[in-house]
Amino acid sequence: MKRRMKRLLALLMAMALLAAGTATAEEISDRTDGEALAAAGGELLEQIRTLMRDETFLSTSGASGEIAEQIETWAEEMQGQPLYTRVYPYPELDKTLAYMNDGMETPELSDAASAYFEPMTAQLLCAQANAQQGAAYLAAANLLRVSGFYALPEGFENCVVVYDFGTAAFAVGMRRESVAGQEFVSAQGCVCTPEIRDLLAEIAAFGEETGAKE
Repeated sequence: MKRRMKRLLALLMAMALLAAGTATAEEISDRTDGEALAAAGGELLEQIRTLMRDETFLSTSGASGEIAEQIETWAEEMQGQPLYTRVYPYPELDKTLAYMNDGMETPELSDAASAYFEPMTAQLLCAQANAQQGAAYLAAANLLRVSGFYALPEGFENCVVVYDFGTAAFAVGMRRESVAGQEFVSAQGCVCTPEIRDLLAEIAAFGEETGAKE
């Protein structure tokens, strides 16, 4: 009963957020690459759901105490259909770092540092959001990361697909990559707080503001 009430409240909150609207968020079905995004994101979501209930994974990864309890909570919260799924532009690394630094100018990264951090930008944001929930929450989320490589669909643009379950979310950063002349989609998924939606929207708006000033 309590879990049903909790999910109902989460649904009402989600509906309120949808009513407010976010210019940067898209329905996955509205994109030309939506079918491919849904297939890739859905596959990684199922991997996470499986790992969260796999005792051998939990014991081998050292999850115990508060961390194990948090993962168990997520497993319950994320077992049904997400309240909704939204697609956000993939955050630019420089805009993300500036945003995380409260708009202050950040040191210019070397080419090597940029190449290292750019594919991890979405995960950096997830960690930023999760850190606000405490050490146990962040540690549990850090254990639950999955990735995969997929064929490049027509019309693909780098993005972050967010599956919102009301009290938890699963974010999948998808980027176009190239190796030996072959292009593909590299996808990395992580469990995070639903506040990841706000961060993605705010960084997109922040990027537009700074771009207009330039």
